[in-house]
Amino acid sequence: VEKKKTESKPDPLRDEKKKSKSSSSSNSAPKLDINTYKTATGSSQYRFGVLAKIVKHMRTRHQEGETYPLSLEEILDETNQLDVGNKVKQWLQTEALLNNPKIEVTPDGKFLFKALYRLKDRKSLLKLLKQQDLKGLGGILLDDVQESLPHYEKALRILQNQNEIIFITRPIDKKKVLFYNDRTASLPIDEEFQKLWRSVAVDAMDDAKIEEYLDKQVMLLNYFFIIFSLFYLIICDERGSRVRRIVGGIPADIPPVDDPVIYTRFGGRTARVEGVRDFSYYVFRGIKFAHPPTGRDRFLRPNEKFLEGEVNATKFPQPCIQPRPGTNEVIGSEDCLALNVFTPELPTGLEGTCVIWSGFPYKFSEVFLILIVNSKISSEFSDTVFTPELPTGLEGTCVRHLVGRRLVVVTIQYRLGSLGFLSSGNRQLPGNVALWDMVLAVQWVRNYIGFFGGNPYRIVVMGHGTGASSALLVALSKVAKGMASGIVAMSGTAISNWAVDHTPKNTAEDIAHQNGCPISETLTMVKCLQNLSPDSIIRGDSNIEFQRLQSRGFMSGLSGGLGSAPVSEGYNDGRSLPGLVEDEPINDLNKEKNPRIPLLTGITRDETKRAVRGIK
Repeated sequence: VEKKKTESKPDPLRDEKKKSKSSSSSNSAPKLDINTYKTATGSSQYRFGVLAKIVKHMRTRHQEGETYPLSLEEILDETNQLDVGNKVKQWLQTEALLNNPKIEVTPDGKFLFKALYRLKDRKSLLKLLKQQDLKGLGGILLDDVQESLPHYEKALRILQNQNEIIFITRPIDKKKVLFYNDRTASLPIDEEFQKLWRSVAVDAMDDAKIEEYLDKQVMLLNYFFIIFSLFYLIICDERGSRVRRIVGGIPADIPPVDDPVIYTRFGGRTARVEGVRDFSYYVFRGIKFAHPPTGRDRFLRPNEKFLEGEVNATKFPQPCIQPRPGTNEVIGSEDCLALNVFTPELPTGLEGTCVIWSGFPYKFSEVFLILIVNSKISSEFSDTVFTPELPTGLEGTCVRHLVGRRLVVVTIQYRLGSLGFLSSGNRQLPGNVALWDMVLAVQWVRNYIGFFGGNPYRIVVMGHGTGASSALLVALSKVAKGMASGIVAMSGTAISNWAVDHTPKNTAEDIAHQNGCPISETLTMVKCLQNLSPDSIIRGDSNIEFQRLQSRGFMSGLSGGLGSAPVSEGYNDGRSLPGLVEDEPINDLNKEKNPRIPLLTGITRDETKRAVRGIK
């Protein structure tokens, strides 16, 4: 049989599920379509009939979820065609099935149905539709989904009930096209403009004829564009005239700038985040990156919180609970795991998709800086949370300086004192939960900072004092490997004598005794501490510091190592969870196990000034 090169043409009568390639070479199987089958004669028509039955059966198997491969004999058995001759079998094995666009050959010579898309369940379908949407590729034919996805009816019904997908009917052939329903892209469009846009007819959807459509409609589109532009100018002029009439010809004041709003999409969740404009930059305040570590979650690692829904980021969060320096007052809240984002500029295309949805900037903010501002025991910095409203404050000056350098700044809050570092050295109270707060905050930055105009691959971790030692412990750990591109450690390092608590069990027992909790069994002690008010634990920290300062002397207090601090956990915390500080930092340094990350370190001009009074 001589196989001639044919050209595929649209045919509404042909089953769309049996589309094939537009041509076939002289050494491949004849194309399986109705025209070739009808024009073939004798044995050729018989062969095509066998092949058609096989392809139909393989498609049905795939749609029913039977995706394991079959040998030729198994296929012929299931299609009741075991009586075919050896020549037909050879043709099927070596030519027809091998070259058929709807059949896939496995390495062991068996056969599978080759769907257009590799879909396993509704999640894979939704992922494909989102990718199509993000890349601007449009929708997917419902016929292709039916062919590719086993048990497609149930998957489509669930996705439709969840409002995740929409169907559009194609005008030319009434076929349905499936699209991802991007609910964040809902924009108010004037009804008159909708009518104007829809009045431009498109005759068909064939990609090959796009140029033809453009040639036909370009004059009409230009005409409508001119009319729309004139209409817009008339409206603008009318608005201006109205303003002049109201105020007597004097231009009205410029309306206030709208608060910045960004849209995020990560982990299958979308959010609308509203911030404020402060000075010459944008601020998004009090964004929670973890759920409240209260009740039974006290002393446990943080639980990640994703951005979702409407997020009001216009107010700074309460500081993490701590003693106010110089008083007996306790300030702050235990529900404090939040961060603030300061950005000099929002990504270009705020109302579009190219930057907002990709999560990666292409124009500015090449370096992103995290400021870890809290101290482990008590921190007046946490009380102000680097608020730039204070024009004379050190915190505000620091943020304004960095943002003025075109850097995106994030200030994070983490648990302080015993609430963040208490450890008994065993699995009931492993400690270091505040360091895990920091790790989670850095991970949040990696996930979301692109939406705020920052570069997730240029993160510099910065801290002061005990915050500096914590920043180094986090940035150099295996858990946070690759997250930080640089470290700024002011007035502290991971090998400072107060950076790690070498007797955590003694500290935990002192805190428990101070709060009237038993120390004979760690689990009982932990439950007792979890039921206390956070104020009691923080006041207990202050009492322990005072007692140790009296017994250990002034110099120990000057170093700050009087209370709970990070501990060496080992390779896991006793519950099969990875440890963050696996060994003493000095041992890792001697063994050269630390990753090579650029480090800037030093001290401040007025180091220890708070501890030495009366010196000017």
